[in-house]
Amino acid sequence: MGSLQSRFQAIYLIVMAPIAILASYYQYNLAETRYSSREQSTLDSVERSFVDVTSAFEQSKLLMDLMSSAASEDLPLPDRCRLLNQAVDDASFTVFAAGIASVSPSESCLWGGNVEGLADVDLLSGNRDDIVTVENNHHLTIRRSVGDEVVYLAFDPGEVDLPEWVTSYGFLVASDPNADEAYQELLANAPWLMDTDARGIVKNSIDESIVLLPKTTLGVRIFASLSPEILRPATYLIVLRASFGPFLLLAIALLIADLLVRRLVLRDINLLSDEMHGFMNNRTLPQTDKNPSVTNETAQMRKEFSRLARQLLWEEAEAENRIRNANALQREIFHRVGNNLQVVQSIMRLHSSNAKTPEEVALIKRVSVRLRIISMVHEVLHRTVDAPVLPVGPGIGHMIQKLRREEILAENLHIAEAYDDVSVGVNRAYTLCYLIAETLVHFSNAGATALKVQVKDAGEKLCLSISAQEADDMVADPVGARLCEVYARGLKAKTNLASTGTETLFEAVFPKDI
Repeated sequence: MGSLQSRFQAIYLIVMAPIAILASYYQYNLAETRYSSREQSTLDSVERSFVDVTSAFEQSKLLMDLMSSAASEDLPLPDRCRLLNQAVDDASFTVFAAGIASVSPSESCLWGGNVEGLADVDLLSGNRDDIVTVENNHHLTIRRSVGDEVVYLAFDPGEVDLPEWVTSYGFLVASDPNADEAYQELLANAPWLMDTDARGIVKNSIDESIVLLPKTTLGVRIFASLSPEILRPATYLIVLRASFGPFLLLAIALLIADLLVRRLVLRDINLLSDEMHGFMNNRTLPQTDKNPSVTNETAQMRKEFSRLARQLLWEEAEAENRIRNANALQREIFHRVGNNLQVVQSIMRLHSSNAKTPEEVALIKRVSVRLRIISMVHEVLHRTVDAPVLPVGPGIGHMIQKLRREEILAENLHIAEAYDDVSVGVNRAYTLCYLIAETLVHFSNAGATALKVQVKDAGEKLCLSISAQEADDMVADPVGARLCEVYARGLKAKTNLASTGTETLFEAVFPKDI
């Protein structure tokens, strides 16, 4: 979320995602309504296909009522049989068998012959409800107990002109012992079957969609199997289909918006960023030409940056000019100091030539040596005067070489040097070199045969150590000791001078920075 592009994408999603969700919900409701309407249309179409069958069921009910009325009345057998035959002949559906069966075969009226099992009086003894069974080829039989007699009817409800998306059909009767398993299965999936007027679409055990129509007058339910393409998809599929379109449009809109942001917004900002990097690396000013595609905000930012860049370039030029002037002045000062030191040395040589006593000659010689040391340190450090800090090792090494060339140190004196990679400020470098030079000259005058000069890095501090071998002729030098104290105080150093047998060690520990 650090970039402008990612923040814009987040804002876009926060604004558009609820709209996509609402659109998906709207699409889902439309799909639900469409599938519900298709289910109702399917139910209506199937129910219209079975109008003739339903009419046959109603007529069979009337025929059974007529035969039951004839069986309950005390009519002579010929009249009863004639009434039965007339009723069957007037039926508009196909009747295979009908009759009024008594315990005595001689008192039974049969039409179409005695179908096995239909006239079984003992089977219906005491049962006042109609027993409807479904035979093969969609044939039905109805049996009813009337007193001690049985009224029965076997008929074909007729052919059905099924819609093309209906694969098969059948009849479901709760009282049919052959249909108990199928009826119980559908009843478990559709409890509303107990409602006489209910209709709907349920799933069977093999995941087929079954249309169930309302119960007919015989208590028979008509069912029809639907082809797979008419089925209602699963709920999760409806949700996916309803969400696909809105979220696809959301993704496409996000990509287009991202492209436009890159093109119209981020490109200007990236160009301005490149110009800033160019100014930082090469000090090139940004282009101020008016570009029609640049936004007003970006143009204002470029204008402000150009103004600041020009001001910075002017300030840098002024600073560089001041530094050049300061360096020139400093070099001039160093040059004049060097000239003054040479003048002082010349004056000392004149005094030396006019000295009359050995004490005067020795004093002038000691003063001249210290002036030469100051002049050499000044000359060595003057080479790197432009640097704010100086490396310790090269400066001390150059100074020792100058002391040798000027024969201030003994000719046969061996000097070993070891310096860590450390640097100090210019002023402290002068003081350090003066302290080292004064100590080296003192040890050289004492007859030392070997010296070892070390500067070690001790974290926040530096440690200077100068060891001398066989410096036995140590002569008290109050001026030299006083100068070493002054130099040590300038470095804020703690000094120590110790002698162990043939070795004399001088140590000074001082902070790197003050």
